[in-house]
Amino acid sequence: MAAGLFAHLARLYKPYNKERSAELQKRAEKTWAFAGDSALVSHKFYYLVQYYLLTGDEAIHRQLISIAPKIVRYEILNTPFH
Repeated sequence: MAAGLFAHLARLYKPYNKERSAELQKRAEKTWAFAGDSALVSHKFYYLVQYYLLTGDEAIHRQLISIAPKIVRYEILNTPFH
């Protein structure tokens, strides 16, 4: 979750403080490198969305497309009515 939050903050800071945004982006990348595949699918999705919105990286976009079915399944299985 922290990696996604850092990427989200970097995106928000980018228009106003490029140095702080770059620092937050580096934190997001380091945090993601640590968590990586062990992250919950919902946390992975949050990070990938925020990082894609921050960078526009097409490789990240492809990862989002590939995990989208897992997100739908995760949401269905983790609803209180299931």
